[in-house]
Amino acid sequence: MEGGRQSKASYIYPTLKPSEILICMRDLQIPFAEEDLTKPTALRLALVYEAFVDIFMGIPKEQFEQPPEGVLDMLEHPEIHMSALTQMSFFSKLNKLMIEIGVDDFNLRDLLKPEPTHVRRILSALINFAKFREERMAMYEQYAQKTEEYNEEKNQLEHHYQELAEKVNNIKLQRAEEEPAIKKLNGANSDWTRGLKELKRQQIALSSEIENLKKKRDELNDSLTNVQFLVMNCKQDSEKVRSLIVHSPEKLVQQLEELSNTLSATKNNIATSEKRVREMQSKIDMMFFVEQDVLASIKLLEECEVEMNKYDQALQQVDIEKEEIEKKEAELRDLTIKEQQLNRQLAASQEKINRLQKHQSIKRGSIENKLKSLREEYDVISNERTTVQAKIDDYRRIADEMEAKTVELRRSMEVEMSLIQAEYTKLTGQVEYYQNQLIQAITKRPYAP
Repeated sequence: MEGGRQSKASYIYPTLKPSEILICMRDLQIPFAEEDLTKPTALRLALVYEAFVDIFMGIPKEQFEQPPEGVLDMLEHPEIHMSALTQMSFFSKLNKLMIEIGVDDFNLRDLLKPEPTHVRRILSALINFAKFREERMAMYEQYAQKTEEYNEEKNQLEHHYQELAEKVNNIKLQRAEEEPAIKKLNGANSDWTRGLKELKRQQIALSSEIENLKKKRDELNDSLTNVQFLVMNCKQDSEKVRSLIVHSPEKLVQQLEELSNTLSATKNNIATSEKRVREMQSKIDMMFFVEQDVLASIKLLEECEVEMNKYDQALQQVDIEKEEIEKKEAELRDLTIKEQQLNRQLAASQEKINRLQKHQSIKRGSIENKLKSLREEYDVISNERTTVQAKIDDYRRIADEMEAKTVELRRSMEVEMSLIQAEYTKLTGQVEYYQNQLIQAITKRPYAP
């Protein structure tokens, strides 16, 4: 029988020694004794298998004791089949675990009537899988943690990329909306710049001319003051000399005429200078208003320069953001490559899982056929058990009747035995009496000569 098992399964794991199994079971903190290997029982091995299912599959024992409600609803008397449903649910999960670890010939008999040799091989497979799982668990957790970190970083980068792309799009839209106004401002700025340069040139020329005119005005004022002083002196001298005798009046008249002509020329020069000064003053006043306009234009230009600086800074920020986006895109490409590698590994693992699941489905079909035959056998046994139980009940009833009759017979026999014992005692006493009488008679009888 065991040879049939071995030919059906392909063991890819070493069969452990009993001592090694005991040590490993102790390390796994699963109660196990050497007697469980030599003389395994269904109850003890069920506890061991429940512990392995809990460790490897994370399914506690309590979950098997709660069959699906849909199954219970299909049964007329679910409480009768609760034990069988629990056992079948546990067997289904355990069989799935056995197929995954390479025990392809595990069946219901290994639960109900375990055999020492096969139990040893099953436990060897479970322990080898536990060792393999422990060796790979750290690497798996490391890769799982890295995958979670990569996914989180990828999500953050994608979110940041979306934010940056949205900002860039907003800036582009804003720039497109402001482009006509910017062009208009640039044109106006160029016009104002040219006008300012022309006004600046005129201002410099007028300032120089005003300074020259101011100097001439000051010189003319000085000349006028000197002439007025000379006129006053001349008048004073004239008043002084009027009282004197004039020896040469023609010469004096000539000097007076010269002085009068000089004074008239000076007055004309002063009038002309004052007129030019007034004209210059009006020009200066006009230049003041022009200067105010120029200052306002300069202020507007400064504001335009500030806005242009902001615009340049925004463009620089956009360039920086673009570089950051390119950097993040490079990182995202690296992460995408890593993700593709992980996806390929995952696909390979999934393919392996699919093969195992396909193999499992094939095994499940055979197991279901076995279960079907076992159910049919179970139904037959149940029917036979019902028949046998009825016979047992009849035999028990007959046995009870026989026991009651036996008790009654025993009671009557005890009464009869008591009577017989009394008769026996009475007869014994009579016999002893007769014997004694006989002995006495013999001893008293004389011997014949």
